[in-house]
Amino acid sequence: MKTIMTALLLLLVIAQWNTASAQISQGRLWSPPSSNQFGGYARLHEGVFGDVTYNYWLITQGKSQTIGHVNPGLQSAYYDGNAFKTRLNTMSSGSLGNTFSSGTTLRFGNMIKHHGWELKTTIMEPNRSVYQGKYGSMDISDDATIYVLPTVEAQYLYYTGSTVTPFLPYKVPDGHVINSGYLWSWFPTGAVTGGDPDASAYTLAPLPLTFDRYKLESRISHWDVEANYIFRAHATRIGFFEFTGGVRYMQLDDTLTFKGWGMPWGGTVRIDANGSYNGDNLPVSPVEDVEIDLTEYYLDNFDMPGLYRNYAYSGTPQGVGTALADSKWDFKAENHLVGPQVGIRYIKKCSGRWSLIADSKFFAGFNTQNIKSDGIMGSPTAEMDPTFTGVDAIMADSGIIPWIPVGTMQNPGTFHHSETRTAFSPGVDFSLKANWQFTDAIAFNAGYQGMYLDRTARSSLINDYRISDDGTIFGINGNVNQSTWMHGVSFGLTINRF
Repeated sequence: MKTIMTALLLLLVIAQWNTASAQISQGRLWSPPSSNQFGGYARLHEGVFGDVTYNYWLITQGKSQTIGHVNPGLQSAYYDGNAFKTRLNTMSSGSLGNTFSSGTTLRFGNMIKHHGWELKTTIMEPNRSVYQGKYGSMDISDDATIYVLPTVEAQYLYYTGSTVTPFLPYKVPDGHVINSGYLWSWFPTGAVTGGDPDASAYTLAPLPLTFDRYKLESRISHWDVEANYIFRAHATRIGFFEFTGGVRYMQLDDTLTFKGWGMPWGGTVRIDANGSYNGDNLPVSPVEDVEIDLTEYYLDNFDMPGLYRNYAYSGTPQGVGTALADSKWDFKAENHLVGPQVGIRYIKKCSGRWSLIADSKFFAGFNTQNIKSDGIMGSPTAEMDPTFTGVDAIMADSGIIPWIPVGTMQNPGTFHHSETRTAFSPGVDFSLKANWQFTDAIAFNAGYQGMYLDRTARSSLINDYRISDDGTIFGINGNVNQSTWMHGVSFGLTINRF
């Protein structure tokens, strides 16, 4: 579309070349500025005109939204392997700041006496904002139903959510245990009484959802094109008025990306003798470099309280682990607006080389919105084979691995959601600029301009942090709209306009 509109502008320039070249050949472009009077008032130029403007604009971020379920979900109390704690939402899109970006506005048209037309396009470079944090946690609403097959009913407990009777033995209807919880997992709670001393009893309970490191990235882009008819009224004592009417197409794209990293459920890590792990300082320091196979360590330390990242030295755990290592979520909102617009422009020719221009338009936009939410929940875990073998006999037989979300071994770890919606998105734009005449037909301008748009889809509002009873990960909220404000300064060059 941008290429087509650029080509159209070039064709119109060619079509008007005879008129424009005649003005240049007559030396009008380089004539000294003057305050010619006609009927007692300064006169505006006629004929082909154009301008190019550099913009430095800010596009406001979407409303601050919690990364996680905004209301307490079913997992608001989680089990850390030793005690139940309240899960907190400590990450928010509000960490992203508003930034400015550059852009260009091109305008071309023709004005004969009281009537004229103009074509205008504005293309902005994307506004980008990045925030990086550490030790973030989140909550979700989890209604998923998962089927697990343990070997011995008495060995398995599940968390009921009740403080009176928090744990109950599993019942096994038709050979399956039903639990509600996509991101729950088994926790070793000790040896089975009277059983094999090498075997362990397990508790099924909600997991903490934490990230060692996380990153938020925002990208907001905008461009538009418009065609207008211009009617210039007779001069008045206070200046000139021009009335415009036409059509505009506008696009506003907003993308929010979340990336979370942490110690995965398994793999090998190297801990330096100076106490550094992946660049982070540790509470303890080994006396020499240590290489640890995490899967083997976890399976060999069932009596270790809690879900831990092992920055280990002498078997000392140093922190809560990450159930959703290496997660990535992308939320995108595309707004395609088209509709009629009307406007008014005021021009005041001051004494000498200066003039003042105030411009405002009302835009009635029909907005077609493409809304998308996709990503992966804990890529190392989601790709794990649920028939994991080669460990403790009970675990191998039952397919149970401590601290690994049960659901991600039984359902796809990825999610893809998209919708197309429509909305009425009216908008108003305005500008206030000062012109300084370099020659009679060439002027430099500078000023402030802004645009307000109502009911635009924004990426921070898209995702519904919920896991449904069929295991579907996340979704799209019912209302993703908010107002958007764009504004900034501009500097430009105008030829044969005022």
